[in-house]
Amino acid sequence: MHLGGAAAAYAFGVPAPGQGFGFVWWWLSSPGRTAHHLFDEMRGLANPTIRPFALNVEPGTVWHNNPSLLHNKYPDDNFLMRIIIPRVTTEIPSINSPLDSLPSFACGFFCAGPATNCNAYTFSIFFVNAFSTGGDVHLESPEVVWFANRDRPVGENATVEFTELGDLVLYDADGTLVWSTNTTDKSVVSMKLTWSGNLVLLDHADVEVWRSFDHPTDTLVISQILQMGQKLVARTSLTNWAEGKLYLTVLADGMYAFAGIDTPLAYYQSPTRGTAATNRSAYVALKNGSLDVFTSFQETEVPDYHIKFPVDPFGLVFARLDWDGHMRLYQWGIDSWVNSDIFNITDPCDYPLACGEYGICSHGQCSCPDVAIGQSGLFELVDAREVNRGCSLKSSLSCGSAGKTRLLAVPNITYFNFVYNWTTNEDHCKLSCMDDCSCRASFFQYEDTSSGFCFLASDIFSMISVSAENYSRVCPQIPVI
Repeated sequence: MHLGGAAAAYAFGVPAPGQGFGFVWWWLSSPGRTAHHLFDEMRGLANPTIRPFALNVEPGTVWHNNPSLLHNKYPDDNFLMRIIIPRVTTEIPSINSPLDSLPSFACGFFCAGPATNCNAYTFSIFFVNAFSTGGDVHLESPEVVWFANRDRPVGENATVEFTELGDLVLYDADGTLVWSTNTTDKSVVSMKLTWSGNLVLLDHADVEVWRSFDHPTDTLVISQILQMGQKLVARTSLTNWAEGKLYLTVLADGMYAFAGIDTPLAYYQSPTRGTAATNRSAYVALKNGSLDVFTSFQETEVPDYHIKFPVDPFGLVFARLDWDGHMRLYQWGIDSWVNSDIFNITDPCDYPLACGEYGICSHGQCSCPDVAIGQSGLFELVDAREVNRGCSLKSSLSCGSAGKTRLLAVPNITYFNFVYNWTTNEDHCKLSCMDDCSCRASFFQYEDTSSGFCFLASDIFSMISVSAENYSRVCPQIPVI
């Protein structure tokens, strides 16, 4: 087939039986190029005439999670990605191109683990740095900005299907339905990955019926808004990407970060000015150059709190609530992502996971509770190489072990925040913890010589060492065996 000098649209993807190809790539063609040449260049041959823009996906398209999809090939990679929709802002450059270090958005299957034995994938949107050498596409420096199924990963040969009825669904290899946009019969006719990394489903009038921006996970990208009541939920750990116990949300009077599930405790609140508006909902917006918090709307489009950062000429910026509770801004450097803290928390011990669960933070140094009081054998480090990962009880607690349980008193210790349950005496506070199977620590603070405030913690985070003479008495009691 001969192509003229005008631009031509081609389809490239994995179609369902009897269906046309899935998503469209624009290619600036020149005389003598054929569909075969186009296919070869899409496989990774660098050429300045190719513009691989994923513009549109048609209903009836199915993708299978297997090596037939474009994927990274280095066995030493600590990730495995399989791309189904790229959104490349320039041609795939060669290694010598000045653009070879610019990531762009894509979506597909992503596994956070050694590439040689990955078996837990999420359907994700991610930044990826793509370049070609010797006819091979190389995919590096991925950063996931959205997950569909973070709490329920799928395996090899799972499928993503954009159904004829307009629903985007994820099935595991055994056919189990894992996730869906629930957009059946809502007149959806196309799917696009936008320049800003927003996966959208559209109707005949190009109205957005569903979009990933409305279902945030742990990250904001430029132009994304976190509305009042929405959350960014941190990952459980560096290697476990399921929902953890820390989250960021927008309330009427500002942006808050909380730790805990049963009794969330705030560890950060954005400064605000004025009174929260009653006729408009607060929100947070990430822009190229700032993170803005809107609450009072005293002046049109003027934020109540404004965190400035350098403008990135390519918009390669995102903000993520990381597993350790830090809200970090990520920007593309020379050849890798660099990050900086967004929260104005100056003392590292004020973060709820500064020293992990059960850990005690003292001037940025971490230890376990038994070591802090000169004992040993009750706790062990989660990771001896990284003491800030926290501590765990050597003998796990259960309701059936109540008769063997005792309380370990750890003096001169406080917590990043308290919600005192009631006023009582110290003995009653301790007894209440012993009688509560969910209690991981009791905190008692004296109000006078005989009574005070009791807080029972069902989620235990890092504790903070303080000087006895400079702090009112707070003595946590930790159930141990």
